[in-house]
Amino acid sequence: MIVQRLDHVNIITDRLAETARFYAELLDLEERDGPPPLPPHQVRWMHDHAGNAILHLNSVDCPRAFDRAVTPGSETGAIHHVALRCEKFETVKDRLDVLAPALAADGVQLVRLRRAWDDVAWPHAKKGFFPFKAAIPKLLALPATAIG
Repeated sequence: MIVQRLDHVNIITDRLAETARFYAELLDLEERDGPPPLPPHQVRWMHDHAGNAILHLNSVDCPRAFDRAVTPGSETGAIHHVALRCEKFETVKDRLDVLAPALAADGVQLVRLRRAWDDVAWPHAKKGFFPFKAAIPKLLALPATAIG
């Protein structure tokens, strides 16, 4: 496995505008809207000078794909998750499978956010964007029963 870089840190806060302003001023990050359908009053993404959204700021009431109890701190908020951008997905998955029992014994919940569509699309996405783009019409034409 090769960790390419830290992808982003997700912070949940009860003071979204203040938290965004804090990181913008402290780290010279640019505040932008998150991707649709996430509304700007619930999500602010903080981008570095290269355009990478390195901080994802979410309000307490923002819907999440994986929800768990959080208690935002009065200053910086609760860290919801840290994401690493990695190569060799299957290698990482296999290592997590081996580590899962030990993590669970230590009270660490391993959350896998991989959807049925991910499993169908992944084999087409291993050789860059253009081969994947060519496969999109076939993927969209699949019956719902093929997706899982």
